Amino acid sequence: MPAPSRILGTRYRLGQILGEGGSGVVYEGTDLLLGRSVAVKCMKLGSALARGDHEESIDDFVSEARTIAHIKHPHIVDIHDVGLDEEGRPYFVMELVESSLGRMLKEHDGKLSVEDTLGLLLPLCGALACAHDLGIVHCDIKPENIAVRRVGRAKLRGKLLDFSIARRDQPETTTALVLGTPGYMAPEQICGQACTPRTDVWALAAVAYECISGDVPFASVGDTQLQLQRTAYGAAPTLKSTAPDVPLPLVNAIDRALSRLPERRFDDMRAFARALVSAAVQSKVRIPVDPDPIGLPDAPRWRAESGAATDALLPLDAEPPASAAEPGPRAEHVAQAEGGAPAVSTSSTVHIAHISRTSRLRRALALAGVGGALLLALGGWALYRVNASARVLSRPPAIPQPSPAAPVSNTESQGDSSLPMLPASAEGPNRDARSPAGVPTVGSSERTTPPETLPPSQRPPSPLPSVRGSRHGKPSVLDRANVAERAAPPSAEAPPSEAKRHPARLELQDNWEW
Repeated sequence: MPAPSRILGTRYRLGQILGEGGSGVVYEGTDLLLGRSVAVKCMKLGSALARGDHEESIDDFVSEARTIAHIKHPHIVDIHDVGLDEEGRPYFVMELVESSLGRMLKEHDGKLSVEDTLGLLLPLCGALACAHDLGIVHCDIKPENIAVRRVGRAKLRGKLLDFSIARRDQPETTTALVLGTPGYMAPEQICGQACTPRTDVWALAAVAYECISGDVPFASVGDTQLQLQRTAYGAAPTLKSTAPDVPLPLVNAIDRALSRLPERRFDDMRAFARALVSAAVQSKVRIPVDPDPIGLPDAPRWRAESGAATDALLPLDAEPPASAAEPGPRAEHVAQAEGGAPAVSTSSTVHIAHISRTSRLRRALALAGVGGALLLALGGWALYRVNASARVLSRPPAIPQPSPAAPVSNTESQGDSSLPMLPASAEGPNRDARSPAGVPTVGSSERTTPPETLPPSQRPPSPLPSVRGSRHGKPSVLDRANVAERAAPPSAEAPPSEAKRHPARLELQDNWEW
């Protein structure tokens, strides 16, 4: 690394160090030939020599200057010269900027007004749109890479810096090496998927979120690994929760740009800029009439059609497209420090490893536990139902008992003749015995005249139907026993009748007889 006060290429004198990144160091310099202040970025050779990719690192460093010069936009820093020092170390010279957005946020308590934020970021949307038209994705948008200077008393003018990790837009490719700054990396960038224009949309929305609310969407809690996991798999908090005074149209635009799935964000940087312009007009926020004629030539028309531009502010609960999927598989770790933590350099741009598979394993175990609990509950319910059905089937059928009959008078209500009382000893095994009144009884040894042949005044009362009913229109044994019981006088010495002792046996015998 060249020392300050050293002269590079007999033209540029190096001054104090302005900043240090992952690939180089930026010095304040002086162009001795033109007499102007410049910024000189010199490459770090120590890390490249240690990795053994010296020539490849030089090509990547020079490609940054080539990329910046190829875009040619007023809101991207200008490149003045490229060269090699005496040791073969490449460097390039660019315009010197007064300050950065990161430094300005520190001076203003971490916040900017909504007007200053939109006035600063809308021209950057145009610059990134021009870069995306050439297939170049920045991949490292953050406040430290945005140069800021004031024009007049209120207007802020910003320029993009540091295209050192810029990539070509190749949606179908993935990478095992992840470069970026935690807090400003999109979820697909953390998971090793290819960077697309929607990746820069997420990062610029994170910068807008920080400028308005004072903190990034996923703030660091001292653990870089945890911060990356939350960014890759969590939902960003809404801007309304941290800045309740922000107008709702602007909240909807920034929240949609911070969606975890790329398919739910704006298609490109111009669509995001159109949403910001429409939100500003609806919320009566002052913004430049023509923020960037090169990158955003339709901005004046968007202002005029702000009422028709509300279709860009879709609600966040809208269903994502059918092709929306979770971020792809994570690549393997490329660098780990002692103790298993990801290696983080001292610069703000870090080389990070992909998130370990611990969180995925925990989620799989949690889902397996929930599924096992549901299966156990379902099996227990099925076993309970089977046991209940078995108990119902094994229960013997209940045999209905004859209801006790009311006492019947031994004399007729219309005639003078009375029915003879049955003796207590008349009960016996003779089933065919019948009472003198023609009513069958149990134990009678003589047959009497059928009741049908007696005069109506001498006929006994008709027997009540039994619980079991009669068969073939004839009285059953239980019916005859009930009638006999009504006709017999109460006797304490009389043993229980056969019908009471064995009703089921008499029923079977009666069925066999008839």
